[in-house]
Formats: sequence, C-alpha cells, structure tokens
Amino acid sequence: MSRQAWCPPDAEAASENDSLHKGEASLGRHWLLLALAGPWLGCAYHRPNPGTRPPSDLPPELEQHYRPPGPLQGVRTETQAGEPLVEDLGDCLRILYRATLPDLAGNDHVVRFEHYRPKELDRPRPAVIVSEFLASRVPEFMARFFTDCGWHVLILKWPTDMLAPDKAGADLERTFRQIIIDSRACIDWLCEQPDVDATRLGSFGVSFGGIVNVVLVAVDRRPDGSPRLHCNSMAMIGEDLPSMLLETSEQRILQYLEERQALTGKSPEQIQDSFRQSLQTDPQHFARYVDPRTLLLFLARFDSCVPLPYGLRIYERLGKPALYIAPTAHYSFVLTHYPLHWLGNKLQHHFRRGFAETHTSSNLASDEERGADMPRGPTPQGR
Repeated sequence: MSRQAWCPPDAEAASENDSLHKGEASLGRHWLLLALAGPWLGCAYHRPNPGTRPPSDLPPELEQHYRPPGPLQGVRTETQAGEPLVEDLGDCLRILYRATLPDLAGNDHVVRFEHYRPKELDRPRPAVIVSEFLASRVPEFMARFFTDCGWHVLILKWPTDMLAPDKAGADLERTFRQIIIDSRACIDWLCEQPDVDATRLGSFGVSFGGIVNVVLVAVDRRPDGSPRLHCNSMAMIGEDLPSMLLETSEQRILQYLEERQALTGKSPEQIQDSFRQSLQTDPQHFARYVDPRTLLLFLARFDSCVPLPYGLRIYERLGKPALYIAPTAHYSFVLTHYPLHWLGNKLQHHFRRGFAETHTSSNLASDEERGADMPRGPTPQGR
C-alpha cells in the first residue's frame, strides 16, 4: 500500500471527536492564545523528587491475577478482501494482527493488535507499547514519533463495547483485567520477534490508556520478578475512577451514565457505588509497585475530562516522578499540532535516555532544566 504522510490529528481526528470535547472546545480553538500566554499560565516542569521512594515488592498473587493463561494462539495477519492489512509508512510497516487467547471464563476470544515494524534493521531495536485512547486515533499518531527513532511499536485494540449501557461495575472490572492480560500476552509475542530487543521495552498511554498503563507497568514482570517495562510515560491520567465518574466532562462517560441510568433506573450515585464495590484495576492500588525513576508524566492544567486534582494525586502516589503541567485542556493537548509535536519531542528524549540507561538509577528526565537538545520528531508533512 502507498505511504501515508504523517500529520497531526487536527483535521481528521478532531472532526471525528467533535462531540466528545464540547466542554473544552473554546480552549481547543484558542490554543494559540494559550501558547502565547504559556509563561504566565505556567507550562511547569517539576523535577523528579530527589528522595524518590523505591518501588514496593509486587505480591506474587497480584502478578498471577493478571498473568496470561498462555501464549497467543494462531497469530496471523488480518486481511481485507483477501489482502493482508499491511501498510507501508515509508520508514516502517504497519501490520494488523489477529490471534486468540482464553478469556477469564476459559473461552477463546479474539485479540487484535497493531505492530509498527521498522524497516532495514541492522540489529534488534527497542519497543514501546502504546495504549489505546477512548476518543481518537491519537495512539496511531504517537506511534510515528517512536518509529521515527527506529523503534518497534505495539498497540492492542480494545473492545469497542466496553462502555455499553449494559456494563455494570463488575463487567468493566473484568474488561480492564482482560486488557492487562491481553497486553501482557502481546508483549510476550513481541519479545519473541528476532528484531526486537526484549531488554529495552517501554510504554506510553494517554488519558484512559495511561490510566491502564500504570497497572500494566506495575504487574508486567519477567520470570525473575523484575519489571519488564523500564521506561514509561503517561499523559493526562488520574486515580480513583469511581470518584472521577461523576466529575468528568468526558462525553462518552456522560453518555454511559445517562444510558445506564435509563436502562437500570439507578441514580448516578448508585452507579458510582457499583464501581466502588467492583473496580480493583485502578492506578491508586498499583502505583506503589512502579519505579518513579522510569516515569515521565504530563498533566493538563485545564483538564475537565481527567480533572487535575486526580492527576496530582496519582503523581504523589507514584513517588513524584518528572512531571510537566501544560496550560491546555484535555483534548486541546492531543488534538492540536503544537502541543502534540512538543509532547512527541519530549517523549523521544525521555525514551532515548531510558533505553540507553537501562542499568542505571539516574533520573531519566534530569537533563530537562539544563537545556538538553531535543531530537526532532516527524513534521506535519511527513518525516
């Protein structure tokens, strides 16, 4: 297939998600004013806490709770009209795979994932696991910043019905747990590829994808118990999902609450109580098992989808790792060109350092305030 030029998701993704960020539309449209006012609004960088706490030991039963029952079965390339779904992006191939894995009930279910594979590799290269994002194609665009460095990228495709109104809190907990299990099985598969350096793995997630990523980083372990994902970043995340449920402006969540209330006759507070009783796959329960020295966080000052107080709480619980707070809202951070491009450059710098310093304990983002040169990412017209 012909190469598709890299471009920020302003036009396509923003139009797809217009109904998802009505509450932030004015901030999104006026990003230029926010950018010019940045020095006054405060695009703040917080250095990692010099007294960083060490991660707690992960209980074996918790790792077992999220462990895949075995390897992916029947991995094959997806096809459309008899043709394999392989897209040539110039510097890499984007391949959509399909496999099966027993689910929590023991029944085979379909696992779909994308692999961005660099071309013409002279040695095994690092890999970054990019989590899905509820509202747009942001993971696909972010993947190009990583492939620009010659790294592999894997994106697990999430269930499309996870917020259907018939899903109670217990159903969502099973879905979240299955996502973690499927992700670990996909990472197992990725590590078996001969052109992947399984000793240099990282992860990135935005919004709900970043929230899930905290759990994945905590529980994904090697046989010796050491963390497998040792360079990680999350953007616009928070903790305590049940409390956030009634405070978010995220349209998909609001729609879920409205439809769930109409279906069951329960009040929003009763639905929230169901979440409190059922949801265990929440970052607040796993942050202690994550090494803050491996992290770079991004929060948005005017975020109403994942309100900033929830982000600051998980930042504290994660041990105060390196943190940027941008003067944007939720969607204006990832659906407009300048902040997205800035984010990509910061990520490239963080992961270059992390993959080069696998066996050191230095703070991965400590060069930021010294003005370290930032690698250039893809331009809007392509590489």
